Amino acid sequence: MIRFPEVAKPEVSVVMVTFNRWDLTRQALTLLAEVTPPRYEVVIVDNASTDGTADALGAVEGAQILRNPRNLGFGPANNQGAAMARGRHLILLNSDAWVRPGWVEPLI
Repeated sequence: MIRFPEVAKPEVSVVMVTFNRWDLTRQALTLLAEVTPPRYEVVIVDNASTDGTADALGAVEGAQILRNPRNLGFGPANNQGAAMARGRHLILLNSDAWVRPGWVEPLI
């Protein structure tokens, strides 16, 4: 289970587009949850994964998840996620990006 904080007014929206490779996505989401201060929201857009990623995202709590019925491509999926974002700042985070403590502050 991966849990993200419930933040009423997120300062940052982290948008992640997924397509297969749950192994990498799981690690990226786990690290994001573990090392990021609770001032953000997570928006995940799955681009019609066929390897079980779409189902595995059901174990992610506290994120907005959009499941596309077909692969729309990286750019359009990021635009979908950005349209759902509520934060003042937007971060597009790849599903294979492994963040470390203090990563978000320099971006803000």
